Amino acid sequence: MKILLFGGQGSQSPDMFKAFPEAEVYKTAKEIFGFDVVEKYSAMSLEELALTENAQPAILAYQLAALETYNREHGGEYGAVGGHSLGEYAAAVAASVLTAADAFRLIKIRSRAMSETAAKMRKDGNSGVMCAVIMKPTHNINTLPENISALAANYNSPDQLVLSGSETEIAAAEIALKSVDTVKRAVRLNTGGAFHTRYMSGAADIFAAQAEGIQFNAPTLDFYSNVTGGKINTNGDTQLNVAYFAKHITSPVRFVQEITQAIADGYTEFDEITPKETLTAFVKKIAK
Repeated sequence: MKILLFGGQGSQSPDMFKAFPEAEVYKTAKEIFGFDVVEKYSAMSLEELALTENAQPAILAYQLAALETYNREHGGEYGAVGGHSLGEYAAAVAASVLTAADAFRLIKIRSRAMSETAAKMRKDGNSGVMCAVIMKPTHNINTLPENISALAANYNSPDQLVLSGSETEIAAAEIALKSVDTVKRAVRLNTGGAFHTRYMSGAADIFAAQAEGIQFNAPTLDFYSNVTGGKINTNGDTQLNVAYFAKHITSPVRFVQEITQAIADGYTEFDEITPKETLTAFVKKIAK
């Protein structure tokens, strides 16, 4: 059985739309955002496109354009979807939880709320930072030193964990990790905030208030969740709703857990829709 995966923020580039220069979904994006997404985001520098308020709408537009092509060529071949962080919105469209228009509406709210919350943290004098911890070969991440106060944000693979927190917390974590023999390196990520932690609670509150009225449907495909690390079934239950996606903003991405569950459920093929594929490599490590 096949599962279709969608990656998250950080995979964007100004030239990514060259792969799908024309798509019906771009018309929908223009209706929601008020501008031509291909024209605007293709003209940006890499640095400007990396800003949360630009990266999230751009990646979603790319993924839904790619999904159009994928469904024409492979529609009906996959029985489940999953996403990594932002990627859960494209997954929700693929599983008919959201229309493309409502996904764009939600990402417009989400990206602005997260950007504003991160900016407030910077203004208060302690910027939000994320840092990938990568283990040496044959070593998995089990426990971190007790003196690390930064929070686990992304469980990417058995040998990679992303920490999130304030500048002070991440700087202290980097020092502590130098004394851990099994750690290969710690790499700061260009994400713009302490995402998927309690530091985004302000963004979650804004999202919950402004997303009221959006229509959510029960998934037509098995949906593997970042929040629960498990499967949301196609049983008519609307677990995927405003409250779920608000919680998604502050919850860690349990990617290892959800892929482990997908494999246990019999999914053996994994296709990825991301401007720069990263999830496939994580899946291979998880499946070992």
